Amino acid sequence: NGVLTGANEFSFGTGGPAVLSVAPGSGARVEEDQHFLVQLNGPAVDATVAGQAWCEVEGIGERVALKIVTGKPRDELIAARKREKDAERLLLLTCARPLPNDVKLRLVWGKGIAARANPKVLTSIEQHFDFRVQKAFTAEFTCEREKATAPCLPIRPLVVRFSEPVARAL
Repeated sequence: NGVLTGANEFSFGTGGPAVLSVAPGSGARVEEDQHFLVQLNGPAVDATVAGQAWCEVEGIGERVALKIVTGKPRDELIAARKREKDAERLLLLTCARPLPNDVKLRLVWGKGIAARANPKVLTSIEQHFDFRVQKAFTAEFTCEREKATAPCLPIRPLVVRFSEPVARAL
């Protein structure tokens, strides 16, 4: 007989722009105003990133928007890391408001983010990246006194304790 039958048309989806890496890496301690350098497998449509990616912050019952940082800060960071050849696939992101201290933070790359090359191609799975916001920095001063209301004894040590290491030069 020799006649082939069955499907004669096939298609596949590549999905929208996925996150390949995030700096700092998932699990890191981050600052209250942390910026994240996100490498994608292809350029994304900025408007869909703003609408479909967010920060989840422990103790805050709502999504915190992600801001895309552009211009000089982004360009300087990419140049400092010698990543100019990847610049089109790199986003510099930050949560839209300062983060509280010592809480869990999750960066969410959501469903529906469009590829710049073909805006009809959207992400179909969520990606999560977990972090912990650093504790508040504190400094404590103590000295020996004869009584609580007296000044420090001049012949005894004065002690300053920091919650985090501080460079001696500072």
